[in-house]
Amino acid sequence: MPESVQSSQALAPVPPTEQDRTWAMATHLLAALLAGFIAPLVVMLTLGEKSPFVRRHAVHCLNFQLTLLIAGLVSAVLVCVGIGIVMLLALIVVTYVFSIIAAVKAYNGKEYTYPLAITFFR
Repeated sequence: MPESVQSSQALAPVPPTEQDRTWAMATHLLAALLAGFIAPLVVMLTLGEKSPFVRRHAVHCLNFQLTLLIAGLVSAVLVCVGIGIVMLLALIVVTYVFSIIAAVKAYNGKEYTYPLAITFFR
């Protein structure tokens, strides 16, 4: 086999398995519904070495959840001024909308990067 054919075959990305897609989807949903930044952190540390797809989704989810945590703390402080209540309600809506979009993309085997998320981990 010619060398150029072998090198192009080695570079072809491996599609995620159904289990990988399910774990990536579960990461987004668990983070939004139950565990905040704990779920993606646990998934990243346990399954991240086995699947690059799951790790990428867990890292993006973790970054988003940490961004939400910071925004939630700022909103809680601003409740005294009154604007904080509106910000907290907006954060709840943003959390569920973006997490559902990310979960659907993950289950379809596609990449998703949360908008407005600060990059803490790569």
